[in-house]
Amino acid sequence: MQVRKLHDITTASVLGTLAMVWALVVTAVHLCASDLGPAADTHLMAPGALRRIPQTSVAILDAVFAFGGQENWVRYLVEMKSASDFPRAVCYVIAFMTASYYAFGGIGYSQLGTHFNYDRPVTSELPPGLWSSLANAGLLAHCITAYMININIWTQLVLHIAERSRWTSGRAAWALVSLTGIAVSCLRAILLPYFDILAAIMGALGNLVAAYALPALFTLKLAGDTLPTWERVVCKALIPVSLLLSVLGIAFTITALIQVEEERH
Repeated sequence: MQVRKLHDITTASVLGTLAMVWALVVTAVHLCASDLGPAADTHLMAPGALRRIPQTSVAILDAVFAFGGQENWVRYLVEMKSASDFPRAVCYVIAFMTASYYAFGGIGYSQLGTHFNYDRPVTSELPPGLWSSLANAGLLAHCITAYMININIWTQLVLHIAERSRWTSGRAAWALVSLTGIAVSCLRAILLPYFDILAAIMGALGNLVAAYALPALFTLKLAGDTLPTWERVVCKALIPVSLLLSVLGIAFTITALIQVEEERH
């Protein structure tokens, strides 16, 4: 499925999105139709949350990871047929994602109640059977599509950095870099088989800086004189806050990983 141009994967992107929607709908319908346990007690802050700061930080960074595609937006913008439609598209996408996550999270939290394992995704809480297979089929299709796009962008960037070398041209170079990226991803998944912690590490290492700090820095450098005062203040605040949260996130995520390993052994 690997292709070399982002505008050639529009159909695959739509299918990947529909596959995720399918997985969420299947899981939500099954949860609403099943009597899985007593309703959950709701709290502004879960009891003992302050004692579980590392796990709480993992959850926050997972949310950052979920909305962490902003570093790829420039790539999409450059290859859009009509770049002027980009701001409107972003608003629609963020509104859809936010509404979907809140609705699905609310259904999972309320229906699973005391049976909810906070260390696993809601989609992993379905008992084995037809419903679980249907949801996982949608998740598989979505992940194949999403990470195909990510490896596409990663390959483009690597070849662009080394574009002065002769070896970077042609299908062989593209295949070599793509396969290297896939191999590194497989190795990372084997060495760190906890999806929530892996997502949190990616959020702390890359998403906070690439999606918030760097865009704010670039905006100040390239358009600082034309920005209103409130926007300059926001950009200046985003940079240190993002860097601080990144450092704290890495520390707390490592702590959570150590705690998980100690509980296993």
